[in-house]
Amino acid sequence: MFSYALVSEEQETPDMSWLSTDYIFQCIQENCDFISLAGFTTNVKIPEVTGILLSDKTMINRIFTNLFSNILKYGDKGTPVIVRSSIRKQRFTVTVSNAIKQEHSDVGSSNIGLRNVQRMMQMMDGQRKHHQTARETITFLRIQVQPSPLKMYPESLKLHFGSHSDDML
Repeated sequence: MFSYALVSEEQETPDMSWLSTDYIFQCIQENCDFISLAGFTTNVKIPEVTGILLSDKTMINRIFTNLFSNILKYGDKGTPVIVRSSIRKQRFTVTVSNAIKQEHSDVGSSNIGLRNVQRMMQMMDGQRKHHQTARETITFLRIQVQPSPLKMYPESLKLHFGSHSDDML
């Protein structure tokens, strides 16, 4: 499942389309299920609110593949992987944090996977922030989101589905 997806070609351009945040939640769940098979535990909290965002489906998959591949390599199975997401002020944020195995706490890394995540997020007008200590790593992903269409147009839906139902009788 995990393969390294390098973004080294300058001419790569995202194939942007409108995706539901539910698609990202699905990617998160698939990756959490995969690392669970390797012995990790996960603690995932996803909001009930959804939205839509302009992004590249393949890049979204590659971003989470890179992040969870790092967890498989460097993560401590004794501590749960924590995944949180939120939608506030038209910003969709996903936070992934995990403990680092003690034998990898002093190991230097080229961070090529995280640099690729950074580049893909930038190509989709998003942001990636990363914080790492000897014991823990936290990655924040943020991208603009539009409210769910049902929340954007509640008045127009009433016109079609019930506010004038008496007129139809």
